[in-house]
Amino acid sequence: MDLLRRAVRESTPIRIALIFVGMALLLDLLVALITARFTPTFTLWGLAYFCIVFAGFVRGASWARDPVVPTIGRALGRPEQVAGDHRVSSRTVKLPLDGSVRDVLVTDGRRRSREGRAWVIVGSCFVGGAALFVAVQSGDLLLLAAALLIVFAPAAFIWVLAGRPTSADAERGYVYRTEGQVRLDWVTSRGGRSWTVRVGDRSLHAWDDVGLKLANMPWGVIDYTESGRIIHVRDIDGNTIYELRARQDASVIDHASWLGPLLLLGWAILSLVIRASFAARP
Repeated sequence: MDLLRRAVRESTPIRIALIFVGMALLLDLLVALITARFTPTFTLWGLAYFCIVFAGFVRGASWARDPVVPTIGRALGRPEQVAGDHRVSSRTVKLPLDGSVRDVLVTDGRRRSREGRAWVIVGSCFVGGAALFVAVQSGDLLLLAAALLIVFAPAAFIWVLAGRPTSADAERGYVYRTEGQVRLDWVTSRGGRSWTVRVGDRSLHAWDDVGLKLANMPWGVIDYTESGRIIHVRDIDGNTIYELRARQDASVIDHASWLGPLLLLGWAILSLVIRASFAARP
């Protein structure tokens, strides 16, 4: 019990899993109100998911713990540094957004939109297939309609939110440039190291693709957006250390068009096979 309390207190994935169990139980209760029969199908799925996450927490898996682990330190092999010349103050100016950077930001906004919608397709097909499975086993079309409404109404809302292929940074049309002493701190996280980049009087956040390149740079010029996204870094001599580039599409974007229907088809086949096997029994 103490381990469970510690897991709930320290792990966000554990808390999310408990919320998922509660939602699954609520869905089963709603189904029971419609069919006058309680079948804990979704609750069992929720408990299975919770057990998997809890087992991961016990074994120390990073995916079952909070994204940021409190192991604060400085960049590896990087002592405290001071600027190597007479410039000890910082300077920040506001500049118009370059057209090439705008294109990268717009492309990245479209990529995130496609990725969000791809996850909506896959998740809706999986949960919708589970609803189809329960409805086929119960033989109640009203149950199927209610379950699909519960699944696809939030999915449609998420689809609309994820479907805006825009970038607020690109729409603003300007960036900031700060020149000054660079200091770094990092924390270990599930996706790598999360870096706090302090240049002059500004604090920005980045991942390893930026932070590792700044580990030995005592002074720099950093261009960044209103939201704090680093787009260009130069050292004291004007050499480009980092430049924002468009990322490749996630694999879920390429596979969502067939993975979602495949999940739905798999649930349908499974439900028909199980129903047929029960019907064949004497």
